[in-house]
Amino acid sequence: MTAKSPRLFDPTSQQDIFADAPPVSAAKRLALRTQVVARTPAQKRFSKLLVDIENANLRLRTVNDLLDAGRRAFVEHVEPQQRRIDEARRVLALELAKRLISTTKHKGFTAALRRFATDFLGDFLPQWEVQGDAELEPLYQKIFGDVEEADDIDEFDETDETDEFAREVLRKMGMPDELIDGALGRAGGGAANPASSHGQGSEAEKRPRSKRQLAAEQTAESAKLAVRTLYRQLASSLHPDRARDDAGRAVATERMARANAAYAANDLQALLALQLETARESDEYLVNETDATVRAWCDALAGQLAEIKAAIGQLERTLHMALGERAAYVNVSKLKLSDIERNVMAAAEEARLDVVAIHGDLDALRDDARCVGWLKSVQNDFKNESSAFEEEFDAMILDAMDTYAQASKAGSPRRSKRRASR
Repeated sequence: MTAKSPRLFDPTSQQDIFADAPPVSAAKRLALRTQVVARTPAQKRFSKLLVDIENANLRLRTVNDLLDAGRRAFVEHVEPQQRRIDEARRVLALELAKRLISTTKHKGFTAALRRFATDFLGDFLPQWEVQGDAELEPLYQKIFGDVEEADDIDEFDETDETDEFAREVLRKMGMPDELIDGALGRAGGGAANPASSHGQGSEAEKRPRSKRQLAAEQTAESAKLAVRTLYRQLASSLHPDRARDDAGRAVATERMARANAAYAANDLQALLALQLETARESDEYLVNETDATVRAWCDALAGQLAEIKAAIGQLERTLHMALGERAAYVNVSKLKLSDIERNVMAAAEEARLDVVAIHGDLDALRDDARCVGWLKSVQNDFKNESSAFEEEFDAMILDAMDTYAQASKAGSPRRSKRRASR
């Protein structure tokens, strides 16, 4: 910091007053002490960034703990049920395959229903999943022929195919590609990237950088230099050869290892905390620095905070996806361990019910009188799902058309003004 400040109450001093007080981490101590000594705007921003990083790291650890707890609970409660589902699906597929190769005629088991049963079997337990199964593989070869390669199947992406079909429909309607990208991006809940779709990325790279981009690059370089300078100062003061005895050498070696790790991770907060820890016997909480240095530290901390927030966002999205359908009713930022455990137990119960349902289907399939009725009910379910998909697709097309119409209306006044000016 630039100016000496009078001794003020240090919130971390309670550790020295109360022997039973919980230990304060170096990062927390750094954030608290900078709050005490901050005077200039740069120092106050520096202090706030340290507090924000400490809070962000706390949130990061919390989300990590939630994910770890969820994984452990999933392995314990859900995976056993999923193994039961896999075994039940295999038995059901085996019974249906036997039906399809059987020459016995059953009333109502028409050629059309047989074709549907064949398609259903291929979807229910795909061909490549039965490779190596001594019972199922020979039956599948009789029904489907040679087993398809798994890699060819994995390349199929239903979402991509649907989007491409919608794109072709909108092109035939006369909608420009850039508006199609925007419309489909919004309809799918994702961000559109026209440059990647139409090869505009290379053109953007050729464009001269703006003043804002140049300033951002200069700020990043200044922040990088500030981290490197602080690391070198620490490396000089923490060198083991400067220690007076073996105990001091061991401490210096341990701190130097932490400094190396923090520098490799570009973790300015850890370097600053280590600096405070190294100089804590001094009357000053931090080494005096110019405002220019403090501002460079702020830039580095701002970048570090952005990275932590991005990591939190990614983990929260992972957590959100793990919740499945229940995610619509849950605020991920307020999730607790009890919520995770409750969600896992609900998933385990759903999996158990799936096992029960498959066993019920298996009983119906094995019964000659009920088999045809069961297949027809499954066929009707597929038709209903297909109808629902068509309605959803039609809604997406209408939404894209509406977006196109709004964009056209918004652009028409500008075009008319341009023509008038000419």
